[in-house]
Amino acid sequence: MIRLKPDKLVKTKYKTVDFLLLEHICNILFTSYKTNKRNYTINIKGVKGDECCYSCGVRGRLTIKIITNLKNDSSFIKYFLHEFRHFLQDKIFRVVFDDTTYNDTTYETYINSPLEVDVKNFLDDHLNDTCKLYGKMKIYKDKLLTSRTGMDFTGFNINTKE
Repeated sequence: MIRLKPDKLVKTKYKTVDFLLLEHICNILFTSYKTNKRNYTINIKGVKGDECCYSCGVRGRLTIKIITNLKNDSSFIKYFLHEFRHFLQDKIFRVVFDDTTYNDTTYETYINSPLEVDVKNFLDDHLNDTCKLYGKMKIYKDKLLTSRTGMDFTGFNINTKE
């Protein structure tokens, strides 16, 4: 099971992103792979600059760093899924991150690194469907909340895990 924990900066910059729905989508992708460990918490940290990254730090703390100047939910999801794939490479496929699998000394070596080629293929296969699924789930969630309460909660992010 995947649990997403965005920091305050991410929640502030990306108010329209429904992290609970994104968490559900991550779990759909995650459970399609067989794994022994079933629970992971991924911290999402907002960073200034122009680089996103995935890291597994001290005591196995998993972090996805996302730049804070993305324009919309789709851009956020694209960058997030890119880093989420690195998480899958690390924790599910047990790929070693070293000079033979990941080289960022130049842009050319970076985009041709085996890990980045895999991420590109993953995004080619899953990004459009993921964005569509996210959008449909968000619309349905808003309709469900409106019909059950008679009130309009459009755009309101209900996340009971905080």
